Amino acid sequence: MHLASSLACLLAVVAALPPRADAATSRVIANDDAFTIISDGDRSRNLAVLRNDIPSDPNLVLVDDIVSDTGVGTVRVTPSGDYVWWTPPANDPTFEGTLTFRYRACPGGDVEPPPNLCDTATVTLRIQPYRAIDDRGTLGVQDRGSIDVADNDLVVPGDRAVSVLGVTKVSGTGICELNPNDDRIVTYRRAGGAAGDAGGIVVCEYTACALEEFPTRYCDTAELTLTVQARNGGGGG
Repeated sequence: MHLASSLACLLAVVAALPPRADAATSRVIANDDAFTIISDGDRSRNLAVLRNDIPSDPNLVLVDDIVSDTGVGTVRVTPSGDYVWWTPPANDPTFEGTLTFRYRACPGGDVEPPPNLCDTATVTLRIQPYRAIDDRGTLGVQDRGSIDVADNDLVVPGDRAVSVLGVTKVSGTGICELNPNDDRIVTYRRAGGAAGDAGGIVVCEYTACALEEFPTRYCDTAELTLTVQARNGGGGG
């Protein structure tokens, strides 16, 4: 009698425990994704497609399969099931454009989930190069001025990891140089004497590089054109 009572209590406790993740009882909600990456040869890119899915914990949800391919390059699920790899096509490693594919996400664990617990979502993949875009600015009667030349460059949206490696003056007077406190900023210093007072058009060339999530730089060059205002009776031109 005592044994039967203990067994009944044990079964009651087990029944009250929450289901394990590998019991595959929770339906996955897969949400669409959009990624922008910088084209750079044949490197594979990890795409964190599960980051906005529900649940987002890779211990609870995994990428089960690629439902429809991009038709360009190769899309496959990583062995761990928590990422998708995209590799550019071998015959066009510098491909640029917009691609889409669909993946299926399912509950993780050791138990094969029923299909009704899985969900599919669409991934839009934009592949583009890094481009430094020309800049324009105006300097009043001050001795110096600064401009963030990386602010308008074509790079991954929201990515601030852009730095200017070097600046060279192409034409005009004064000095163009990299700001020592911010490697996105180019600073112009007016020339001394009559040449500086005259103002005019100054053109500086700079090389800027974007650093994506991989430790590889993607660089381009662009020009900064400054209109420097004349002062102290200078003849500008």
